[in-house]
Amino acid sequence: MTPHTILVVEDNAATRRVVSIALGARGHRILEAPDGKTAMEQVEREQPTLVLQDLILPDIDGFELVEELRKRAKGQMVILAFSGFTSTSDEARMSAVGFEDVIIKPIEPTRLVTIVEAHLPHDQAAVDLFGKGKRLVLADDDPVQLKLTRFRLEKLGFKVDTAGDGREAFALIDRQPPDAIVSDVLMPHLDGFGLALAVRQEPKLAKLPLLLLTSSYIDESDRALARRCPVVPRPDPRR
Repeated sequence: MTPHTILVVEDNAATRRVVSIALGARGHRILEAPDGKTAMEQVEREQPTLVLQDLILPDIDGFELVEELRKRAKGQMVILAFSGFTSTSDEARMSAVGFEDVIIKPIEPTRLVTIVEAHLPHDQAAVDLFGKGKRLVLADDDPVQLKLTRFRLEKLGFKVDTAGDGREAFALIDRQPPDAIVSDVLMPHLDGFGLALAVRQEPKLAKLPLLLLTSSYIDESDRALARRCPVVPRPDPRR
């Protein structure tokens, strides 16, 4: 990951410090702002690549601030909302005013880093679109991981249909076979192994590429079970 300048807008000093340390450890240059006025000054002067912005600040409404920051950005700048609570109406409003995504706090620093870095620009733009014209079905019962993985795959050019468990995923696959399937292993109703078996038992689906993601099933016996499906599980780099 190429280092970038990231602005953390957060009035809670402890939270701001934890976030700054986690992102700074990855080599990024971290700017801090405890309020909207400082954030606007930092954006005008430093032009950060990404802003992680709290919605509740002492001097300005977070929804108003994002518009002010956009006015001061001279180029492309990603702004992520950083909030302790959201409703459906809040998320719709966030999208309307220009937030690219929302991160719910509290959040583990390692997961925060993963989400933030997924929104940073990458160096190999031409390679990033190798999935153009291809459709994937993505299955994961963790909504955060599902959203993050979908975002990454769409940045690679893929059209992604998502499912919250194996049963829902199989219905999508059976209705309209995709170019490939990406599935978590641990899911309710029908897990990744069960999904793989169900897919391989259908003649029209049997040859579809299927990738299992896991942070738990990495012993040789688990790999052998997956090969009998037959698919090969790989360690999940997201976790």
